[in-house]
Amino acid sequence: MSANTPARGYTLIEILVVLVLIGIVVSFARLGGAFNSPERTLEALAQREAARIRERCDQAELSAADFGFLATSRALSVLRWDGEKWLQEANSEAFYGDQVSIKVEKDGVLSDPDALSGPALVCTATGEFTPFGLEFSHPSAPQRARISGTAAGELTVGLRP
Repeated sequence: MSANTPARGYTLIEILVVLVLIGIVVSFARLGGAFNSPERTLEALAQREAARIRERCDQAELSAADFGFLATSRALSVLRWDGEKWLQEANSEAFYGDQVSIKVEKDGVLSDPDALSGPALVCTATGEFTPFGLEFSHPSAPQRARISGTAAGELTVGLRP
């Protein structure tokens, strides 16, 4: 190679820039697929509802009031005990659409929530709640998202077959 002919090839900076751009494109492609899966959607829904249950149970303890959650096959609503009966709080219904369905477990039995009379779970003013399980399913998801609660006030969220 003579001194007058320019060197051929790419600089290290150019190669690194291309590798970074490829990495960004691949990460967007992978994230897009993960966010669109029905299992991830159900798990995010269960996490959000578990947070809402925790918040209402904390509010029950701080305000010395009892709260309940009324489940239907497609929605979950917040109830407040007024001393005589359960009243639905305004704008508290979370509707999950036609594709997501809910099942409620009370006393170890999984059932259709529309068959229940009264709330599926109750947060008492002492910070405890009735043991329960809520399962969210989607027709195209092989797994179901589940929220489980113990009498001591512990919540767990996860996916199950």
